[in-house]
Amino acid sequence: MNFTDLKILIADDQQSVAKFIALTIKKVEKTVQFQLATNGQMVYEKAKQFTPDLIILDWEMPVLSGLDALKKLKANPRTQNIPVIMATSFTAAEKLQEALEAGAQDYIRKPIEEAELVARVYSILKLVDSQ
Repeated sequence: MNFTDLKILIADDQQSVAKFIALTIKKVEKTVQFQLATNGQMVYEKAKQFTPDLIILDWEMPVLSGLDALKKLKANPRTQNIPVIMATSFTAAEKLQEALEAGAQDYIRKPIEEAELVARVYSILKLVDSQ
């Protein structure tokens, strides 16, 4: 599957994690464009400007949490249809359920495994592409 002109917004306050995500995806999709955000409010603002095809959103971030940013994204008609994968170190089923109920399409647990990241990104993008 080839996604040309794919735009992904990576939101994580740890630059090393954001770089890891970008480099992992770049290994399989060379033409991906990335934007980075380091807090939840920045995610919301960049999503309105950049209109990404996918957002990978860390749950625990400064200024505005990833969950609160997700809720803002889903409440705005301009950003509500952008698929979101939550990245979290939370392991409790209640937390996952909370993210999915808030509008996340999927989640990935930290520490992030390369193969799982690529599989989840492709899964979401195939689903969106088929709609």
